[in-house]
Parts: sequence; C-alpha cells; structure tokens
Amino acid sequence: MNFSDLTSVFELMEKTSQRTSLTMHMAKLYANASREDVGILTYLCQGILVPQSHGIQLGIGDKLAQHALRVVSGNSTREIESLYRKNGDLGITAQMLLSKKTQSTLLSENLTVKKVCDNFYKIATSFGEGSQDTKINLLGELLSNASPIEAKHIIRFVQGSLRLGVGEPTLLDSLSIYHVAKLISKSDEITADGNKIKIAHVSINYELQEKEKSSSGSVLEFSCLGKLGEIAAKKNQTIILPSISQNISFPLLSISEVKSRYSLKIDILEAKRLFRELFDRAFNMRSDLAFVAENVVDGKLSEIEKISPAVFSPIRPALAERLLTPEQIFEKLGKCSVEGKYDGFRLQVHKKGNEVRIFSRKEEPMTHMFPEIVQAVKNDFSAKEAIFEGEAIAMDEKDSRFLPFQVTIQRKRKHGIFEKSSEIPLRLFAFELLFADGVDYTKLPYEKRREKLISLIEKNSRTIRMASRILAKSSNDIQSFFEKCLSEGLEGIIAKDLNSPYVAGARKFAWIKLKKSYGKSVDTFDVVVIGYYLGKGKRTQFDFGGMLTAIYDPKKGTFKSIAKVGTGFSEEEMQSFAKMLEKISTKDKPQNIESDMEPDVWVTPKIVIEVNADEITKSPTHIAGREATGEGLALRFPRMISIRTDKDPKDATTESEILELFELQSQK
Repeated sequence: MNFSDLTSVFELMEKTSQRTSLTMHMAKLYANASREDVGILTYLCQGILVPQSHGIQLGIGDKLAQHALRVVSGNSTREIESLYRKNGDLGITAQMLLSKKTQSTLLSENLTVKKVCDNFYKIATSFGEGSQDTKINLLGELLSNASPIEAKHIIRFVQGSLRLGVGEPTLLDSLSIYHVAKLISKSDEITADGNKIKIAHVSINYELQEKEKSSSGSVLEFSCLGKLGEIAAKKNQTIILPSISQNISFPLLSISEVKSRYSLKIDILEAKRLFRELFDRAFNMRSDLAFVAENVVDGKLSEIEKISPAVFSPIRPALAERLLTPEQIFEKLGKCSVEGKYDGFRLQVHKKGNEVRIFSRKEEPMTHMFPEIVQAVKNDFSAKEAIFEGEAIAMDEKDSRFLPFQVTIQRKRKHGIFEKSSEIPLRLFAFELLFADGVDYTKLPYEKRREKLISLIEKNSRTIRMASRILAKSSNDIQSFFEKCLSEGLEGIIAKDLNSPYVAGARKFAWIKLKKSYGKSVDTFDVVVIGYYLGKGKRTQFDFGGMLTAIYDPKKGTFKSIAKVGTGFSEEEMQSFAKMLEKISTKDKPQNIESDMEPDVWVTPKIVIEVNADEITKSPTHIAGREATGEGLALRFPRMISIRTDKDPKDATTESEILELFELQSQK
C-alpha cells in the first residue's frame, strides 16, 4: 500500500471526532489493505512501531526533526522555528515548507507504508556514535520523497502526536465490522420474513450517509433477486444471514426497488459486538493488536478462539472495581479472599528456563531495573515456564513496615541500578498466577490460581513472598484486615471473588478495592493532564499556574475534563512541570480530548497524576459524566499527590468509575 493511501485516510480521520466515522474509515482501510500491510497499518494507526513490550521508541526531538526539515526544504533554522512558533505544529510546518519547495528531486519515488515503517524502525534502533546523523538522514530520505500531506504525518508520527483520535476500542470495532462484512460478502442468500432470497450483489458502504450517522454506521447494501412480497411494507423488519453460524438477525434500515431488484440496507451492530468480545480476549491475552488484525484478515478465527497466554508476551492486567465500605464488599461477593493492596510497582514476571523478563503494568520491559527480583525468580520459583504477577515494594525489614511509593519509585532508573538496588532492595509480593508449564490459569477460579502459585514459590525465599490475605466470612473480617493493612503502611485492600477467572484487561467486580480515604473523598484519583495554565502573580516566574485534567472513557477512547488542579506543587515541581509539559504542548486541542474549558496551552494526553479531592460535585463546565448526569462531574478542591510514571493514560480513572464513586459518595 502506498503511504499516500494511508495519509488520505488520516486526513479524513483528522476531520471527525465521531467514533462511528473513525471506525468505518479503519474498516475500509483493512478491507483495502494487502495481507503484508495489515500489521504495519495497525501499528502506525496506534502511533507505535512494535508492541510496547519490545521497548522500542522513536526518540526524535524537535531539534532533530527541524534539522531534517532544514536539509530537505532548504529553509534556514530561523525560518523553520518562526513558522513553527506561529502554527504550533511541526507537522503543519513541514507541510507548508514542502508545499513551497522550489526544487524537486527527479529521483523521488512513491513511499510505501513498509518503506516508511522500515525507516522509522532504523531510526528507533540507531544508537552510538554517528547515530544522530543516521537518524537525520533516514528521516530526510522519507521527507525528500514525501508529498506535503505525507510529510505532515511523518513528522507527527516521529513526534508521537498523530492526532487521529483512534484508540484500541476503535481498532477492535473496525476489525469486527470488517470481519462481519467479509462473511456477508460470501453469502448467496438471506432470510427475510421466513423467505429465502438470493443475493445478486453485496455493496459494503463504508461511507456514512448523513441520515445514517446516528446508527452503528455498519451499513451494508444488498441487491436481491425476486419479489420480497410484503417485506417492504413492514417496519422493524430483520434479515438473517446463514453465512454467520449464529444466524444473527440484523435490523433492516431501508428497502428500495430498482428494475425488479430490491436494494436493502442493514445494520450489523449486533454481529459486530459478538466478534468484538472474541477479539477483545485475543488482544488482552497478547497485548498486540497487529497479531489480532492479521489473524482476522487471514480468516483464522480458530486461532483467535483458542488463544492462550504466551511467555514473553504480556497479558493486559486485570483491574479492580471500587466500593465504599466492607459491608458493600461482603454484600457483593459474600465469602471472599482479601489481600493487602501494596503501593509499589505492579509487575508481570515471565520465566522460560533460565530466562526471566519483567514487564510493567504498561507492558514496558523493566527487567534490567530489578536484578534482585530476576535472580530470585531463577532461584526461588520452581516452574520451568510461567507468567505471574506481583507488587514490588521497598520495605523497612527492621520495623516490618512498607515504605512510601516515593521511596519505591526511586528504583525506576536507567543508571546506577545495582547501587540503588543495594540501597533500596525490593520485595516482590506475588498475588496472581496466569500461566505455568503449559496450563492457562487465567480460566481457573481464583482459589486454584493462588493454591498453585503458593506451591511454586520457595518457602524461605527472601525476595519473593505471597501477598498477605485472609478468607473473609463477614464484613467485620474485611474491616479488621483493612485496618491491619493500613497500620503496616499499605494503601488498602483488594477483595477477590473466590470462583472468578482472571479477567484480563477489564474492570469487573471479580476484584474490588478499598483504599484509605482522603478528606471527604472516597478515594484518590488518577487523572490525565490535557492542558496547562501560565503562571500569574507569584507564579509568573514559573510559566506554570496549574493543569487541566481529565478521566478516561474507554468506550470512546477519549479523555473527558474533570478538574483544574492548581495546588499540591512545590516551586521545584512547578519549574519541572513547565519544562515537561512544554515538550508535549500542541496548538490545537487533540481530537481525543473532550473539554469545554480551554487552558492556555493544550498538551497531548501522556502524563498521569494522582490527586485527592474533598468530593465529586456536579459541574456545568466539565464533560466527565455529562451524558449520565445531564450536567457533568468535577473534583472539588483537587490537590496533586504525585506523578504516576508507572501508569499509562489509559490506566487513569475511568468515567464509569467516577460515576460509581459519585453514587457511593451519595450513599456515604
């Protein structure tokens, strides 16, 4: 596929924030892609080159990108910087410069998506002496052969700011629509009102008509032979397609007759949902959308259906729901397991023979940071192949107390690792077994997972220990254990359903967390920075006066404003925030942000901070919860606690959580 075909779709996506339209654009892209390009397209649309677990980042800064532009365009550094300051978007700057370019090379050739991806990969993996020149040359080669539109998206990609508004849910939806459309296109008949009708032609309409935008957008048009009798006069008619084994019914949108043939339009939303669940599980097991996409395009649904954990391929972590009191937890779960909630690094450990790899909750490789844990897994974990989870935390062994997260976080570093591991040794408290010696434990009940995990850990291991827990038979048991955990320096508890499987990548009531309260609030919140305000008064000198923050809506893949955070910073933090946020600033509001409030400077949603607040209140100015409450929700008197470098923006507090907490707060 030519790169221009992809960027033309990017241009369409950039002009809409409606998820239905984005989904249909992607479905059409998959339909037109060759098998060789499917994986590449999937990665590029996510703004990555390979899965996060590979640890490969492009690492192109503004200066290096501007250098490549200067070489290709012939403009001076001053001219490029001036234009960049005016429009605030280096991609737009590249587009304008190449549009005005007077010299064109006779040797330029059409860029393919593979060529672009290959150069990106070489840029990302170029290190050592001379690597900067290599990166400039590789980027310059792409820009030399690029059209102005292609150049815009090349620069945006290397900067990590594609602005497509396409998240994982949208890509999974588009794959589901593509798959259903593919199945239907193979059909030779449909059933309507009990009558079997021959199909003459199937036209998959990925371009939404204005009147159809309120539907799922999954509109397919059929040309059918023969008379349809009274079907055309019936409302709420459904069509059944035998090509899909479940014989799902599809709502009929319209019928029209053209030259003794009938044209039918149907909505395939229900079938999309069916396959979406299957694709979700595959993605949650492998954390690799390209893997899912390639199997879908190949028609290998059997491979997706039987997917199981694979060592060294991270599984997306299970997430916990929240409740307000031990009484509510016991009412929800009955007899349950209650574990301590450790405030450290949540790690997923993979072992195969004598090789150990460790991944963060964001699926980043972190093996090199924890040499004592790697050695302990080799020596004290008996399975030959395994995937298990635990929380790594610093401890005061003398007083048997857990140290604050601010101490533990010092272990996340690139240099001085062994020195710091001696100064702040970590203990890994294991709490979940996902895979061991050929057995997929994600499908088994919690109690069986824990029982097997205990048997694999050396009893006298100093570094690997089982997470503390009790079997609660009453709400009083939960309350007592909660208080004990707080006294030991933990941040709360996690209650677990004894019979539930491991629910990868989802937040369900198989796990319920209860944390210590701050002020009147029922919990702390992980929010994403979406913009910042310039300093005023005493803060003028810092170029920073506060942040606009948002929570995450996983259904739409967007970030919805919830609070302006202006307190909780030291002067040193204000200076560092100004520098940090300037690097990810953008002139226009990113497409995946929903906010009526406008900060002085928008930023790409990348930074997660933990805040506490007095309460959640209704708000006419914020977007979070607006569809459910009619007004919106906001955090009252939010105060920053810390930057959560261990969390991805998609790990932030979700809109559904905010709504649940608002309800719990009302009960309180």
